[in-house]
Amino acid sequence: MVAGKFSPESIYYAISHNLDQADLPMSVGVVEMIDSVISGVVYTSDPVNSEIDIILVSSIYGQGKLLVEGTVSPDIFYISKTNGKIENTVVAEKKK
Repeated sequence: MVAGKFSPESIYYAISHNLDQADLPMSVGVVEMIDSVISGVVYTSDPVNSEIDIILVSSIYGQGKLLVEGTVSPDIFYISKTNGKIENTVVAEKKK
């Protein structure tokens, strides 16, 4: 977080607006982690084929870390941006 305050963009902004270091307080956000039952990632465009008009939802049971790391294969839902209907579903094999 401190690195963001002193990034080249932040320094440029401060200098170009005649701001002193004391005028730039730093905030810190804290998010409480919970034991999730289901986690997921939503892509507003398909990262593989951005030409089709869908939203891609990947979901797993448990913590999202396993999904992001690629440790667990997700269920995938292809949802139409036009009408909100599920166009296709790919259900992953679950060993647990």
